Amino acid sequence: MAPIPLKTDLHISDEETDDEKTLLNENTYASRRSGQDVKGWDVFVVTPPEEEDETVISKAVDITLKAFKLFIYLFTFCIVLGSAVISKGTLFFMTSHVRRNKTLPVCHKGLGLERDKEYEVFLAEFERVPWIWSLFLVLAVPELFALFRSSRICLFKSYKKPKLASFVAVFIAETTYAVGLSVLVFVILPDLDVIKAAMLTNCVCFVPAVLALLSRHSGESKRPLKIIFDILAIIIQGTGFVVWPLTEIDSMAWLIPVSVTLVSVRWWENYIDMKSPIPFIRKLSTIKEDLRKSRYFAYIFLSIWKIIVIFCAMFGFLHLTMNDASLIFKVFASSLRSHSISVQQIKRLIPLEILPDIPTASPLDEQATIMSSTMTPIYIALIQIMASLLCYVFGKFACKICIQGFSFAFPISLTIPVCISMLIAACGVRTENVCFFEDIIPKYLFWTCPQGNFFQDFISSQYAWVWLMWLLSQTWITVHIWTPKCERLASTEKLFVNPMYCGVLIDQSVSLNRRRDDEGEIKSECYLNPTGTKN
Repeated sequence: MAPIPLKTDLHISDEETDDEKTLLNENTYASRRSGQDVKGWDVFVVTPPEEEDETVISKAVDITLKAFKLFIYLFTFCIVLGSAVISKGTLFFMTSHVRRNKTLPVCHKGLGLERDKEYEVFLAEFERVPWIWSLFLVLAVPELFALFRSSRICLFKSYKKPKLASFVAVFIAETTYAVGLSVLVFVILPDLDVIKAAMLTNCVCFVPAVLALLSRHSGESKRPLKIIFDILAIIIQGTGFVVWPLTEIDSMAWLIPVSVTLVSVRWWENYIDMKSPIPFIRKLSTIKEDLRKSRYFAYIFLSIWKIIVIFCAMFGFLHLTMNDASLIFKVFASSLRSHSISVQQIKRLIPLEILPDIPTASPLDEQATIMSSTMTPIYIALIQIMASLLCYVFGKFACKICIQGFSFAFPISLTIPVCISMLIAACGVRTENVCFFEDIIPKYLFWTCPQGNFFQDFISSQYAWVWLMWLLSQTWITVHIWTPKCERLASTEKLFVNPMYCGVLIDQSVSLNRRRDDEGEIKSECYLNPTGTKN
């Protein structure tokens, strides 16, 4: 059957046929409007966009980035320094109220007492109980953080069990550290004024200094000079064992050598080297390498164990400073409730030779009471915990983004000098005006300040010159924090040795715990031949 041709009413003219043969790049819009008058206001004109000055834009972006970097530098610096100082200051505030037989001048405002007389409060053992438990909380929380981190990594990542020798070594080190820290916090620091207590925290580097000396090997550059500095640092750190015991006769300062030595054992792992000429150090280095892969499994048990050791050591050593250490259990609940604290007038002894010149020289004793602040110990402990955690987090952040020198090492080194300066200022102001902190701190609470005119006696009686030597020796022992070698955004395991910080010694902890051997790993690249074999 023949195909039926399709009929259409459309007629293609020759003119239209010629239009189809025109080139595609011609202006079809103009061709359609051919034969028509184009008005001046109806002309379609394509104008190219104005060219932007890329030089100006790049300069603006560069200036913005530099300003942002400067802001990050300064912001991190301020957070690390401020949180470390707050952590230290609140710690000494708590230890000041664990002191035996503490008396404190109080402000007369709001008590209905005479303005021309002086008054004080006496804090009995009952008042020490909530502060003791607050200090225990400060010691235990970092261990709970370590337990949480170790458990999380073991549950969601791969782990390895440590060898028996490695577990025993780290078990002994962490146990001695927990015992020494308990002695330091519950016995030694409360017995010292806050200035001496702050100075003493620069003396917890003795064992790392010794191990650093024993790990020096012939391959190091400038080895003789480093050995000289190591020996000087050991001698200076050792003076902390005798300065306060010789000057504080009626205190527990004789425990300082034991305490600071045991505390400094914790950072042994960071100060040993496989290349050491001493066999014992090389043996410890093998344990160190094993712990790199098995640390978190071990610390699941060690974190719980250290909390138990701290609790037992706290109760045991409180027998040295309390008549009845079981009081911390008996009156725990009642000590956290509001109760009255007696205020007494300070009696001034009048020499007998001038007594007849005073016609009314028999003043009456005036007594008043102050209601205790129930949650103050808990609030102070929480502030200390948060400040320590903030210092650790931002310090780690500074190390990760490679701004460690200015935003980590510098503020950490300034922590104790700034803290001592602020404590001296606070004590001096309150000595001159006992009512100065009336609206900030409860009347019956304040730091344990040095006696006498400590502005003038700071160099002699407070042994500031010895403290400066301790600070310089700690700076040398932790000099590696000024010259990091790790890559940007390195893992926490590459930055720090132990999984968590020490809240009581936050500045010493993060600096001594910062890895010395943090060089970036060199990974070998392998290529496949066309046959599939590796090169």
